[in-house]
Amino acid sequence: MKEKKFYNLSNDVLFKSICSNINLLRIIMNDIFEVDLTGYYFENTRFSKSNKGLSSSENDLALTNGREHIIIEMQNTKRGNLENRTNIYSANRTILDWENGDKLYEKILPVRQFWFLNYKYHEKDFLSFHMTDSEILKRFHDGKEVNLFIIKTKHKRKLLNLYRILFTAKSRKDIKKLLSNKHLRPIVKKILKYNEDTEKYKEMKWSEIMHWTHEDDLKLMRCIAHREGEEVGEKRGEKRGEKRGIITGKLETAVKLLSKGIGMPLVVEATGLKKEQILEYKSNCVKN
Repeated sequence: MKEKKFYNLSNDVLFKSICSNINLLRIIMNDIFEVDLTGYYFENTRFSKSNKGLSSSENDLALTNGREHIIIEMQNTKRGNLENRTNIYSANRTILDWENGDKLYEKILPVRQFWFLNYKYHEKDFLSFHMTDSEILKRFHDGKEVNLFIIKTKHKRKLLNLYRILFTAKSRKDIKKLLSNKHLRPIVKKILKYNEDTEKYKEMKWSEIMHWTHEDDLKLMRCIAHREGEEVGEKRGEKRGEKRGIITGKLETAVKLLSKGIGMPLVVEATGLKKEQILEYKSNCVKN
């Protein structure tokens, strides 16, 4: 029997679940970015509800100590808009300060951002920012600080390489090796615990599917596939063949998802179709 997939700290839901524990977050941020979060508290109060999945309206984590804002983001896919997003996130916080402070500019707090990037990084991706000579890349733009931890990079600091395992481990065996590290043990135990929790595992599994469509404001690909199928059926006037219209719509959606680079297993699970159906339809589309 095939062993179920193991989720590491790079999974959006798992990352948020663990980092919602302020004590664990303090450990992680101090170890990686050497930032002391003593006295900070969460600003995004809706974190435990609407933002525990993937919400484009909120940051993954937002904290403050009353003197500055800190934004923390986990990014698994390289989309080419990182610089613009950092600008928007800082601007959103600034606007909130301005509006909540009776529109007094002196009420505006500085913003620091910390990004965990789980893909290969190239300096050309962030040319308008100034890079400091450090393992943790820093960018400064209009007085706003952006810090980048490139997960896939091999680091000089041993501790950073241990965190690299937490973010990239593919099995329980990989991550259990870190149980001997007393410092990281609480985080390792949480990762193992959530992988055994049935409900949490479902959330992590669906977040992986949602992850691909986050930027396109798609909620669940299964719902989208079904809705598009109904629309196709209605447009074609297939009243008697409504079921056939829905299936056709799902097939069209499946081909679109594959063209975006989404893996076949996820597409099959999201649409409820068989792999053979999708491949046959895709092949016919190419021929026609």
